[in-house]
Amino acid sequence: MTKDKKARGENIYGKPEISSGHDIAVTSSQWFGALFFYLINFGKIPLKELWTRRYSRRNLWIGYLIKLLFLAIIVFLAWKYYLKDMV
Repeated sequence: MTKDKKARGENIYGKPEISSGHDIAVTSSQWFGALFFYLINFGKIPLKELWTRRYSRRNLWIGYLIKLLFLAIIVFLAWKYYLKDMV
């Protein structure tokens, strides 16, 4: 990122930096997606290359799916071990 973009408050995609919850959720999903493909390729492709604009949409959707899977597992385990005894 150039000093020009940083001075204007833009991120690597040339969009204004927004410190909202949505922006944080998107960034974390992209990181989960990039990390997933890094692990699938056994580190043959550098993580820096996977974290580029070219792969951002793919990383975003895979990251969302990973988050939903973790959430589903947590809800299932909570229902199975905690909430089931209360009902």
